[in-house]
Amino acid sequence: MKSLKTKIQFLLPCNRCDFVCLTILYFFLFNMFSCSSLLADQETSVNKDADRLLHFANTLFESKDYYRAITEYKRFLDYFPLDSRSDVSSFRIGLSFYQSSHMDEASEHFFQFFKEYPRSAFRPAAWFYAADSIFQKQDWSIAREEFQMMETQSSDKRLVEIALLRKAWIEVSEYKWQDAASWVQTLHERGCSLTGLSDFEKKCLEGETLPQKSPRLAGLLSAIIPGTGQIYANRYVDGIVALLLNGAFIYGAVESFNHDNPTTGSILIFFELGWYTGNIYSAINSSHRFNLYQNRTHSLLLQNTFPDLYQTNRVLFQFNFTLP
Repeated sequence: MKSLKTKIQFLLPCNRCDFVCLTILYFFLFNMFSCSSLLADQETSVNKDADRLLHFANTLFESKDYYRAITEYKRFLDYFPLDSRSDVSSFRIGLSFYQSSHMDEASEHFFQFFKEYPRSAFRPAAWFYAADSIFQKQDWSIAREEFQMMETQSSDKRLVEIALLRKAWIEVSEYKWQDAASWVQTLHERGCSLTGLSDFEKKCLEGETLPQKSPRLAGLLSAIIPGTGQIYANRYVDGIVALLLNGAFIYGAVESFNHDNPTTGSILIFFELGWYTGNIYSAINSSHRFNLYQNRTHSLLLQNTFPDLYQTNRVLFQFNFTLP
């Protein structure tokens, strides 16, 4: 009995001061455990909110509702900036701009991504998309500069080779067939073994043998006989019309002078000079259009024949790029 009383006395505070201290200690420990439990519940709730928001954004992206996807990804980044998936969300914002053909916004966003996420696995792909957005806008001079920078500054073998490939396509788009083949040859020298690369080089060189019309010769022919320059440039209807029209004005002017009607003859000669000059200009322009048609047709043929080397998603697949 005495032993039990001693134990009880040991557990109870000896005086009022001890009692107050123990009460405060109990209260502190109780609040600490309660707050820990509350924080854990809040963290779980926050994680669930982040998961739901990101899932909704991904659903919009996969259904190609890019405008709403951009809004939801931005909301995710605003609410959860420290989430480990923030780089995925940011990258998909850029992809949404790219897929919806907003190339200015896509390029700007991917360049910003490249700076903000230096350790992201998607950084090489972001650099490519930033430059390729300019390529898709057909701003060839700036795109060439960006891919040149990628080729010389990147330590990633894939980026260097994809830059060389895109530079070849820029030359194709500008109808510089020999230069395009030279860039493909450089890829061969680096040991690049992309499917269809050798055939692509051969097709590029075929552009050098495309039928072409001389603008100077077309203009000279139409200067000698109106309409013949257009016929030379395969614009047969334009050539016949020019020949008949100029012939009619010349015939009318000659007949007017032969019948002592110099006023009418002078008026016809005045208008004939305009038709004659326009006929020469039309012949030169027809030859340029013929050449442009031949070059453009061959360029489109290359794009359709080698989609694995041209289309962005197929190119990235061949180079084993990581995409979210």
